[in-house]
Amino acid sequence: DQDAQTRIAQLERQADETAWLKAKETNTITAFEGYLKNYKIHESDAKRRLGDMYEQRANRYYGNSSFSFAKADFETAKKYKSLSQSSLNNYAACCEEVAFSNLKNAKERHLIDIQLFQSKYPKSKYSLIVNGYLITFYCHTRHDYDEARKAAKELTAATDDGVVRDKRWWQRYIKEAERQYKKKAPSSSRSSK
Repeated sequence: DQDAQTRIAQLERQADETAWLKAKETNTITAFEGYLKNYKIHESDAKRRLGDMYEQRANRYYGNSSFSFAKADFETAKKYKSLSQSSLNNYAACCEEVAFSNLKNAKERHLIDIQLFQSKYPKSKYSLIVNGYLITFYCHTRHDYDEARKAAKELTAATDDGVVRDKRWWQRYIKEAERQYKKKAPSSSRSSK
């Protein structure tokens, strides 16, 4: 039994070392992830290498403006290692870009998503557009024109194309949205407003 156990341990170690050499030779994310799935002698080295590879790939994606891919890779890299300061900065920028893209491309915007973006990214380059989303949300989703007027009075806002509009422009926009809504709404909903 003792000899069998020793032999099994030797074979397992040999298989582990062979798999490790093959992973290093291949030197890809897939190879190191495959190694980690089945072996463990070189686990810490494999994780370090994976962290480095994911971080490098994330920075390449970031450089190509592929923010959602970059964000995912930064998050995976963080599971294996601490990111460099420049990578942390790029990761933060990716999070903001992805959050704005999700908000911009949403079929239906929700108040909580708009407010979350505003609180999480108060100095965002997209802040004025998101302020515009808030006003248009009140106009077209909630049909709460008083809240829209209040928001337009308090915030500087831009249209979706990034054009900053003054408060008078927004007040006219809100007035027209309200007029259109009342024109289309059944008389029962008009009397309840």
